[in-house]
Amino acid sequence: MLDVDVLREKGKNAMFVFRIAGPAVSFAVSASLYAQVAPQPTIPEQVDPRSIVQPATAIHEQPPQILPTAVPAVSIGMNFEGADLNDSGFRPPDTMGAIGPAHFVELINGTYAVYDRNSGTLVQMTSLDQFWTNAGATPQGNFSFDPRVVYDASTSRWFACAVDAGATTFSGILVAVSVSSNPTLGWTGFRIDADTDNQQWADFPTMGIDADALYVSANMFATGGGSFQLNFWVFPKADLVAGSIANMTAIEGLSINNVGFALQPVVDLDGSGLPAPILADFNTPAGVAVRSDVVGPLNSAGVTPGPLVGFVPFSSPPDADQPGPKQNINTGGNRLGSNVVLQGGFMWAVQSVNSGGRSAIRWLRIDPNTNTVVEEGVLSDLSLAFYYPSIAVNDFGNIVIGCSGSGAAQFVSAYAFAGQYDGVSTLFTTPILLRAGVSDYLLLDSSNRNRWGDYSATTLDPNNPRHFWTIQEFVAGADFWSTQITEIIFPAVACSPADLTTQGAGVGDPGFGVPDGLITAADINFYVNAWVTGSLAIADLTTQGAGVGDPLFGVPDGLITAADINFYVNMWVQGCP
Repeated sequence: MLDVDVLREKGKNAMFVFRIAGPAVSFAVSASLYAQVAPQPTIPEQVDPRSIVQPATAIHEQPPQILPTAVPAVSIGMNFEGADLNDSGFRPPDTMGAIGPAHFVELINGTYAVYDRNSGTLVQMTSLDQFWTNAGATPQGNFSFDPRVVYDASTSRWFACAVDAGATTFSGILVAVSVSSNPTLGWTGFRIDADTDNQQWADFPTMGIDADALYVSANMFATGGGSFQLNFWVFPKADLVAGSIANMTAIEGLSINNVGFALQPVVDLDGSGLPAPILADFNTPAGVAVRSDVVGPLNSAGVTPGPLVGFVPFSSPPDADQPGPKQNINTGGNRLGSNVVLQGGFMWAVQSVNSGGRSAIRWLRIDPNTNTVVEEGVLSDLSLAFYYPSIAVNDFGNIVIGCSGSGAAQFVSAYAFAGQYDGVSTLFTTPILLRAGVSDYLLLDSSNRNRWGDYSATTLDPNNPRHFWTIQEFVAGADFWSTQITEIIFPAVACSPADLTTQGAGVGDPGFGVPDGLITAADINFYVNAWVTGSLAIADLTTQGAGVGDPLFGVPDGLITAADINFYVNMWVQGCP
């Protein structure tokens, strides 16, 4: 987010977990309540890395494994350092990345980097502006900024967005798609006029995706005679993959009083399409968010403002403490800065809030059918502040929230929380240290804020749904930020129905139907055949209609439904037992 200057800005005590489950309380709130704080742009600022003391070799920290019994004991897989202030030249970096089949892509202010996921080796790096130029969408103005990236398993493509020409009348939206699942083989990009009447400029773009489309939104600040508004773009995925934006829809002039601030179109992991949910902060101190929808058809989509969603009120998070006399770290406010995830029929979201005078993480589980918060909680600590969170959730109710954290005795570090949703309620671990900060930090922007963030990213591994990857920011040396890329692994759950056959045996062979301790294509073929022919002894695995995480999932009910085969395929994919 923008703010142009000379420098491109952009003891472990017990954790308190506050949770509310059950029907949400109804709030009678005026639609003009958003007047709590005037929206502020936050353009990144350029930094001359030569003026910064270079860090000593950083030391990797092993994460403590202090886990409640209700959450599976996670382990750390790959854990390596990404780009830093020298590579980027910006403050803050707007920490962003995603995992794919063979690579991790980091896309931050000033830098595009691709790493081999199995070794952490850097295989490609350019500036962010060069990334867009190579894709065919050359940025205008001073620089591009506020990038986002996601890997879409359904198309085997990467999608990215950013904005450029901040605080000008020719501000633009940048969108790109990779030409294959290998991000190093090239991208196809497009630059779109952010505001057709040139009265506003785009800041803080957000991005969502579902079975039908890629969705991008931006906060639009006045360049002179205009007023603040929000714009929204809908790109059919099939068009983008084919190298076209012919059926793109631009929706301009959305009111903050109707749709809220910093719209987050969902990252839909359930594979559904239109209507596509959007969630935004409306007024957290008054206890309300707002849910809207993208409605079709795709080539002439619109945004329909929806109802307010009530939750526990919290004030904006204070700046976060750090050791020493330097100014505290700016925590960015209440907005929903990272992806809102739709998984298992629920929207999952995180934001920073003020809990006990420290910045803490509030998580939300929202029923999109009723627009109610069915469960929420706060992750906090007696000695640490947590900020710029991001969340990912898989089919099995495993959850990871990544964030930054610091305190009077802890330099700004990379953290994560592991969680488990069991179909009724959700529990989280105490904070897991991913990479410890090694020094204090002070890089003030033109508004005298000690900038950090402005967001982070946590994504599911397309190769294994029980593996999560998070990219977070930490202090690698005095006044010097770096990013850390970490794989967090939930254990596979033993589930004997997945191993049904002797390896290589085929239908009719003597050994077919005899488990051999190996899971092969023969197992799933055997199960599918049993499902098709109605062989209840093997094919009936679930209570009718139950989904992953439901209490009765995995309990036979005498009926063979799609839930049975979904259950079996999930077990096969994750390698049970």
